Amino acid sequence: MIVMGNKTNYIRHVYHMVDNRYKTYNLYKLYSVFNGEKVLTDIIRIERKSQYNSGFYDWIILKDHSNWNRCTRLTELWPTSIKSVFKGNKKIKVRGTYKPSSLIIAQFSRKQKKLIVDHFDNHYPSDLNLLKVIIQKHSYYLK
Repeated sequence: MIVMGNKTNYIRHVYHMVDNRYKTYNLYKLYSVFNGEKVLTDIIRIERKSQYNSGFYDWIILKDHSNWNRCTRLTELWPTSIKSVFKGNKKIKVRGTYKPSSLIIAQFSRKQKKLIVDHFDNHYPSDLNLLKVIIQKHSYYLK
């Protein structure tokens, strides 16, 4: 966990699965928000990678348009050294190139019924060792 004074530097979004009948994705609805104002959408979709992608497992897609094909792909989810915990990054365009701007840590419950998304707004460590420390020391919702 990153702490600035007495303020935690991430916003925690807790989602509950509402639909898992499709083979390629699961739908989640926002249940609660901690440590600040909501920065993600009320509905998100965890879409399984296509056969052409490699290295990462899933996408977090924000329901910010009526057509899912036009919705924002927030981040890819990459595995970490902790079971059921994944990392990602929200990217912004800087001089024509996409750069990581915000760290995303996603944690799934055992049967993926709950999803916790911690959003570190405007903080993405450029040092890989610092990223590993953040992931190891982070205060996870599910134990």
